[in-house]
Amino acid sequence: LKLLLTDCSNPSSSGYAARCFTAVCMMLFSGMLGTSALAADLSIDRRATIERLRSPAWLERQGKRTPLSAGSLVELEDKILTGTNARLLLRLPEGSAVVLGENSRFVIERLSLQKKQETNFFASTMQLLSGTLRYVTATAEKLNAKNRDVQIRTVTATIGIRGTVLWAQATPEKELVCLFNGKI
Repeated sequence: LKLLLTDCSNPSSSGYAARCFTAVCMMLFSGMLGTSALAADLSIDRRATIERLRSPAWLERQGKRTPLSAGSLVELEDKILTGTNARLLLRLPEGSAVVLGENSRFVIERLSLQKKQETNFFASTMQLLSGTLRYVTATAEKLNAKNRDVQIRTVTATIGIRGTVLWAQATPEKELVCLFNGKI
């Protein structure tokens, strides 16, 4: 079990999903993780994780700015700021990814993953204040867009996400959105 859990920490390793599924099943059947604990975790997950980062990037929380690193947790109303040549990948609780480019300013306004009638329901509102953003919907969630309510806001527009890969840019002069796949 320890080997399986260790391997689950590396999503790029071969067989990652199968090992993680096996590890969770083993914990459930052995009583290490009850189903009520799993359901409780799904109903209150309101944090995203910095998965990859090219510095400089900072987190602004309650007026205090701290440098970001891989593994940092981002909570509601936290502002993420990236500097020159910076990039970061922010992983949302249901598996979708937000990639921020250099000189970006970004805020998560709403974020929840809840159990709703035997399925998971993901809701999020994010705001791109300036800079560039790429959003990629989690593969499993693409199959059922009705189980999500995701919006990306800019100063002048709100984009409703429906199983999508998109790119957005916000500057004082203009805002651009490019849809690569899916519906908005």
